[in-house]
Amino acid sequence: MGNNFIENIWIDTKIFENASMLKSININKIYGLDSAYRIWEEANNTILNCNNNEEKLNQGFLSLKRAFNVTSIELRKNLAIDKIKYDSKKKSKDFLGDLEYFEIIKTVTISKYLKIRNLIEHENHLPPSANDCLSLSEYIWNYIRNTAYILNQFSECLAFDSDDNRYNKIIFEYKVEKKGKIYYPHLFITGLVSSFLVSFKSKRNFIDVEKIKLLNKFEIKKKIESEQYAYLMDDLSHIAFEGEILDQNVIAKYIKLMILPEYGGLDEISIKSIF
Repeated sequence: MGNNFIENIWIDTKIFENASMLKSININKIYGLDSAYRIWEEANNTILNCNNNEEKLNQGFLSLKRAFNVTSIELRKNLAIDKIKYDSKKKSKDFLGDLEYFEIIKTVTISKYLKIRNLIEHENHLPPSANDCLSLSEYIWNYIRNTAYILNQFSECLAFDSDDNRYNKIIFEYKVEKKGKIYYPHLFITGLVSSFLVSFKSKRNFIDVEKIKLLNKFEIKKKIESEQYAYLMDDLSHIAFEGEILDQNVIAKYIKLMILPEYGGLDEISIKSIF
């Protein structure tokens, strides 16, 4: 089935009503944080055992930045939050602002640390006291732990299906693409949807799906593993498709609901609030 004449379709969010949800979590995401834990532990022990030795205190203080960097790299690799261009984003390169926006951690402490670190490296400034260094160490520990929790909870794939008179299935896949040293986020969507839930023009409370490719029933069997329902396409009662959600605010809301417990998680009810 050709798709040259269609670029967008809109899916009614009613598709989530009476739907059941399945999710897929990749627990291997957190293994990249092992080195961050090791670096943090070594830095923390150096600070604890510095015995007021300025050089050792300095070494431990500066090593905490490595733990921060490694953790931040894992966030970028797995979520690419720094490349999501949500409306309130002030600068294209503002990772601390991204951490604040996605409520991963407050950044006042790390901002102060970075200023002191620059003074140490460029102006031979003295490091903070051992107690202040240990307070920063605790902050970095919390950052690593928060990141581990987020990556451990993040679902790469969410599938919603319903068999309430008319069968519908829709799958969201969050993937990160690496180009050179930069990671870019993608929110892909695949569906077998009743025709009455599909619009070919923009509507409120509908999901805007772009880069559309319409699928034939052989392709949809592979994509959504619903071979028994592929026949629904024979009488045009359903449309099968794959595409991508490009709205950056939608992607940002999707991640927030996915990773933050205070938002109640992402399910068949809360997902409607995104669109």
